Amino acid sequence: MTDSKMLETMNEHSDPTYLIPILAIDLLLTMFLFLAFAVLGLKLFRLTYKNEALLYRRLREIEEARDQARKVPSSFGGQGEKV
Repeated sequence: MTDSKMLETMNEHSDPTYLIPILAIDLLLTMFLFLAFAVLGLKLFRLTYKNEALLYRRLREIEEARDQARKVPSSFGGQGEKV
């Protein structure tokens, strides 16, 4: 192909309508990918939050049990056992 022929083909106006379905599919796949990552992130956040809430609830129960144990008088009159 000669240089003049290359320049002639470069200057021709090409019809880009064939790109419309390709770009539409690309946009659709990008939206699905974004949606998948959003759902995955939400599930991970909910799982983490649920586990954290359970952990804090269990910690609160342990603290309440410890406080209750401190309030109960011991059988040794509060002095503890001496060795």
